[in-house]
Amino acid sequence: MEKIKMNLKISDENLKSYSNELFNKIQNDSYYPELIKEGRTDLEIKNNVTKFNEYIEDFHFVEKIHTYEDCLKYNRNSRMTLVRRGKIIERDYVPLKPYLEQISYLKRFVCADFNDLPTNANIKLVTKEPKMAVWDHVKDNKWVFLKGGTRTGKSYIALSLLNYFYEKDSSFTFGFLNTIVRFKELNDIYYKDRADFNELINTYSEVDYLVLDGFGDEYKNEMIRDTILYPIILNRYAKRKTTIFTSRFSLSELTELYSFKKYSKDIIAERLFEMIKEMCDKEIDCGNLPIY
Repeated sequence: MEKIKMNLKISDENLKSYSNELFNKIQNDSYYPELIKEGRTDLEIKNNVTKFNEYIEDFHFVEKIHTYEDCLKYNRNSRMTLVRRGKIIERDYVPLKPYLEQISYLKRFVCADFNDLPTNANIKLVTKEPKMAVWDHVKDNKWVFLKGGTRTGKSYIALSLLNYFYEKDSSFTFGFLNTIVRFKELNDIYYKDRADFNELINTYSEVDYLVLDGFGDEYKNEMIRDTILYPIILNRYAKRKTTIFTSRFSLSELTELYSFKKYSKDIIAERLFEMIKEMCDKEIDCGNLPIY
């Protein structure tokens, strides 16, 4: 097969014209005064005109990125910068502020099973009735039990509460657990590595704010109740550590689901849910309609 020959020769005059065109574009850009404030000179810009043009284009692109959700939307977590290394100007990249803030935020979570929830969930966006019910619990240092149908905003409210506490004090620690996934994980670890199991139970027990998301949907047996759920709830009850539940079931239904004695009272189940009922005071019914 005959090779295709391409003439890639570009005249010096064309390069000079293109360079001047880019330089004029940069001079007319709104960011040009900032370049001068940074200590850039026209000569330096001219000698590195394509790099400075890329730098300005990148600057204008990242101007529209204000939140971590924007980082995801535009698939960007860094911005371009130009650094002097001797007499050479080189491209470099630094993380965007929203991305850094998200990293700091996630570091406060021992577990973050958010799935498709917006991480910027805000309690202010929740409709009035459930929001007021939640506030009543929060101001009285009560636990929060959110009951309702699928996709009615229970998990959103739970995460928005964690975000509220994070904004109050970013040194708090948080856990957002999908009970189906995490209880099974704990169950498996219990038989494989008792030290890791005990460490995780302690972590979930001691975290400042804990969400048990989808509570009641997990597989249930006496081992899970007595060795996983009960110790976590007992520890958090004793230390009055805020705990938030989201569930399709009422507390009465959950008491029955976690009772395994057919012909007599299940003392452990009763004690477990007595603690939860005492700390929650009452359920917040999210109904079956979207609430945000």
